[in-house]
Amino acid sequence: MDLIKKQFDEAGNLTIIQLPETFTFRLFNEFRGCYEALDRQGSVEVDLCHVTHLDSSALGMLVAVWEHMGRNREQVRLSNTSIAVRKILMDANFNQLFTIS
Repeated sequence: MDLIKKQFDEAGNLTIIQLPETFTFRLFNEFRGCYEALDRQGSVEVDLCHVTHLDSSALGMLVAVWEHMGRNREQVRLSNTSIAVRKILMDANFNQLFTIS
C-alpha cells in the first residue's frame, strides 16, 4: 500500500494521509479512497514529508480533497513539505486553498 491513512482522535475529526516519495496519477484511486468516505465536518492533513516528486495530476488530486471537504481552507492542511515541494505549491497558489507547513 502506497498511502497510509490514520485517524488520531476517537471522534474521527482528524485524518492524516501520508504520501510516498512519488505522488503521481498512478495513486489516483488509492488517494481518492482515503478521503471519499470522510465526514466533511472533520479535517484532513496530507503529510508530504516523503514526497520528492509530484506532477500536475497530484496537484489536481489535492484540489479534489479540498473540494470534497467543502472548499474550506481550514479543513485541509498540507504538512511537512520540503522546500522544493512547497515552492511548487506556492507557484500554483495553493496557499490560497490550503494551510501549508
